[in-house]
Amino acid sequence: MQFKGRKTSAVFLSSFSRPKYSGSSKVFATQFCAPDCGRYVYNIMNESNQAIFENAIDFLEKSLEEFKDSPKYSVLHFAIAVEILLKARLAIEHWSLVVQKNANKNNYLKGNFQSVNLDEAVTRLRNIVGEHISDAEYRSFRKLASHRNKVIHFYHGEFTSATDSDELQKIIKEQCECWFYLKNLITQKWRVHFEDHIKTFESLDWKMRRHWEYLSTVFDRINPELEKLRKGGKRIGLCSYCHFEAVPFSSEYDELSSGNCLVCNWRNIILKLECECGHSIIFQNDGFASCDECGKKYEPKDVYSLIDEYGYDESEWPDNITPANCSYCDSYHTVASFHDEYICSSCLEIFDTLEQCDYCGEYCSGDMSDSSWNGCAVCEGSLGNDNS
Repeated sequence: MQFKGRKTSAVFLSSFSRPKYSGSSKVFATQFCAPDCGRYVYNIMNESNQAIFENAIDFLEKSLEEFKDSPKYSVLHFAIAVEILLKARLAIEHWSLVVQKNANKNNYLKGNFQSVNLDEAVTRLRNIVGEHISDAEYRSFRKLASHRNKVIHFYHGEFTSATDSDELQKIIKEQCECWFYLKNLITQKWRVHFEDHIKTFESLDWKMRRHWEYLSTVFDRINPELEKLRKGGKRIGLCSYCHFEAVPFSSEYDELSSGNCLVCNWRNIILKLECECGHSIIFQNDGFASCDECGKKYEPKDVYSLIDEYGYDESEWPDNITPANCSYCDSYHTVASFHDEYICSSCLEIFDTLEQCDYCGEYCSGDMSDSSWNGCAVCEGSLGNDNS
């Protein structure tokens, strides 16, 4: 059996922060996990890797400079920067992962090679490096790549129309969303690899406020629609991403409500539970919050316990299927029974059903039809454990 940890130059590199299933014996691979962040990491960025990262930063800087006057080139340069930063992570793992085929070290150092594209970079990050690129992150990156391809190889009419067109607004929102995911990767998930460059990204984040200036004009434009919704009895709440009060919330259950922000299109989910002290505690988009009354800090495992106490899961061991694993945010044992559905205590997403992995037997959200081969959120399936 092979784990999603790997040994490079006698140093263990592991991209997971929860145990991984090692086979039918139900022994979990935890020996690779460090107590602080779930990974032993030898953090080094050599000269060539540094050059890749700085190249990406140059494109990001250019993108932000061009945002207001040249949105076409802003999106173009932003999409290029995203692809280069993914390659920078590959290069830290090993230089050959950046090369599409016939890798040669001398050619690589000279820049005389064909590099992988966005799709190939994500595939290698997932399957070789073991990094989790969520479907939501991948879709966001792909949207920007699609706009870039239209600009370079064909024609993108939205960039020649009025700057306040609905379609152009949509593209700018997608760029904002892409920045959110990219910043999260560099400053959180991959922080240990890019520690020396966190301040650079924080500086770029301030420059990104130009986008928020743009979004404020969007907010002004939709104000009449928001007022109409309020008069109709709709609850309008604050967006956790752009911080505009522009989210028309719909209650799915007494404890749960959700809605898409009309300014940035960010999906907001609010879960209201009762703290151990008896007061209400609000979770928005994740399972982390503190009680305003007693100060108790909650994490996803605590949220799971609170939900589980409601008694929605009436099954008993060994027939119970929760706690299950979330394929949406790749969290381990965070999915609990919730009314007639299931909820992840980490990302707060709701699922109609759970399916059993054909390889390891764990229950997960999402489609498990290919799990015997590809595995699930916990295991690697027969593909990852094929020693032949």
